[in-house]
This record gives sequence, C-alpha cells and structure tokens, in this order.
Amino acid sequence: MKLLKIVYILIFSQFLTGCFEAGKKSNLAEGWIARSDGRVDTQLPGSGNGGPSSGDRGDNDNEEIPLPELPGEEEDSPEDPGCNEPQWNIEELLERISLLEKKKEDWDEIIAEGLEGYKIVEPILEKSCFACHDSDQGLPWYGRIFRERNSVYHHYVDGIAALDFATKFPLTSQGTNNQVALLNGVKNTVLDETMPLKVYTKFYPRRKITPQDKMAIKYWVDPLVEKIEAWEQKYIYDIEDIPLFTIKECEGNPPPNPSHSAEINLQTARKKVARVFSAKCYRCHDKGVSKGGFGDMSDFDKLKNSKYIDLETPDFSELFMIAESGEMPPSSRDRLDSEELQIILEWIRAEADTIE
Repeated sequence: MKLLKIVYILIFSQFLTGCFEAGKKSNLAEGWIARSDGRVDTQLPGSGNGGPSSGDRGDNDNEEIPLPELPGEEEDSPEDPGCNEPQWNIEELLERISLLEKKKEDWDEIIAEGLEGYKIVEPILEKSCFACHDSDQGLPWYGRIFRERNSVYHHYVDGIAALDFATKFPLTSQGTNNQVALLNGVKNTVLDETMPLKVYTKFYPRRKITPQDKMAIKYWVDPLVEKIEAWEQKYIYDIEDIPLFTIKECEGNPPPNPSHSAEINLQTARKKVARVFSAKCYRCHDKGVSKGGFGDMSDFDKLKNSKYIDLETPDFSELFMIAESGEMPPSSRDRLDSEELQIILEWIRAEADTIE
C-alpha cells in the first residue's frame, strides 16, 4: 500500500507541474502581442476571449514595449543581397551585341577592298616574291637536292613561314596573322630594298623591284592599314577596357590584397605590350618563326625568364635596350616610338613586381 501511495503522489505532482507550466505559457501569450515592426503591444488577459476590445482600454494599454533581447544577442542589420556579387553592365552588354553584326560587315568591306587592290599588285608580287612566298608554287627541283645544305630550300621554308601569298588577302603567316604587321612588312621591305634578296636578283635581274612597283605597293598598303587600324580601335581596343560587369563595393570589405593588385597590373601590362609585339615583332619572332634564334615572344612566362629580360633591373633588359637603340625592328620605318617603348618597360616592371 505504501508503494502505491508513493506512485500516486508522483503522478499527481507531475500533473500539477504541467498545469503550472501551461498556465505560465498561456499568460505570456495573452500578455504580449507581437507587431509587424518588431515591437509588441500589451494586452489585458482575456481580451482575446471575450475581454475588453482595444477601444475600451486606457491610454496605457497601447504603450509600445520593446521586445526583450536575449543575453548576448545583437540586432543584425539586413544584408545587402548585391554585396560582393558581380553586377552585369546591361547597357554595355547590349551595345556589344549590337556591334557584332556591324563588326563583320565592316571587316568584309576591308577584305573586298584588299582583294580589289591585290589584283593590281599581284603581277609585281608574282614576279619578285612568289618564288619564296607562295606555297602554291612549291619548291623548285634544284631546291630539293641536299636540303640540309641547300640555301634555296632554307630560303623557301623561311619565306613561307614569314609570309604566304597563296591566300592573297587577308595575308597569312606562321608568325602572326596581324594584317597591319604583315602589310607594313611587305611595304617596308620593298621600300628599303631588303626584299627580294640581292643574291636572288643577282641571278634574276629582271625580278628587281622598280620605283613604279614600290609606289603601287605603297598605294595598296597604306589605305588598307589605315582602315584596319580604325577597325581594330573601334571594335577591339575601345571596348576591351570597359568591363561587362562590376563588383559592388560593400562596407567592411577587406582591403585589397597587394599581390592581387600586382597580378591585375601584370595582366593589363601584358595586354598592352602584346599589341606592340603583334604589330612589330611577332612576324619574325613567334609561333615557330625565330629569326636570329629568338622566338616564342607571345609566351610571356617563357619570355620573362629568358636572357632578354632582367627582372632585377628592368631598364637594362636586353629586349628593351635593343628596341630603344633602334636596332630592332630592322626597318627604320618600323621603329618603336616613345609610347611603345614605355609600354615595354612598364610590362617588364610589372613582371618584376610579381616576384616574391
């Protein structure tokens, strides 16, 4: 019997405890009404169940009381959903899309003009240049004998790599497809009389370039170069520095990482110097063409570690000093101006800044 009494007492005490807790929760729920603005109104017990309406209360019944905060809890400010996320520049994106069709139309016009002018200079080129710069003609029989020691064979192979007239226009080359560089190369070598080779015209005197030939080639090249440069400026250079998206700066962003800034500067410097190299150097020193044993200029990681670049003292880099002296490019008509030289120097310095 004593055991049963004890069990009954325990069960009854648990029942009373549950009622007490439920009563506390009920009173808490009836005593506070949460508002949408994060605050609460006091309400008389029972007002939601037959009690006085809000209009029957006194003035103190509508008093706003701040919602109590838990210990150590801080109110968080709403997070900006665009913080640190890339935001598309919609206007610029649409502008570029609209330029795509016009870009092709303008380039097709340049090609048509180039082919029309090519008809005038083709007899000149065929007479003086095709023997070493037209893959359709092929190597003559006497160039196939003892190829390793045959100068005719080597002139032909080097000539096709540097410039191939088989496609007419646009011009093609193993070293570069930059039309401005190739067109200026044709004009400058003809005006400087470095092409055709003197050893070639010694055996074939009738294949020399005449003054009339020089003017015909110049009148074909110059207008084309001017239009191509304007096309590149409009459709490439003017828009490549305008970002298609931006990163929204937010309060509390960490300061920029110096190494990250140096990397950004390096990419910008490489982009600028690539324009200079493409116009003045790649034709003879890139993509398998390595005159003087110097090639692969578009491989910046390889170039910066070569003997031509001094990352400890950039101003004394051999590449920069040769360009500054005017030794290269070989034609005086291709000499680098002060702005181009500065771009090369800034690129070497940017490479040096990324060294830890």
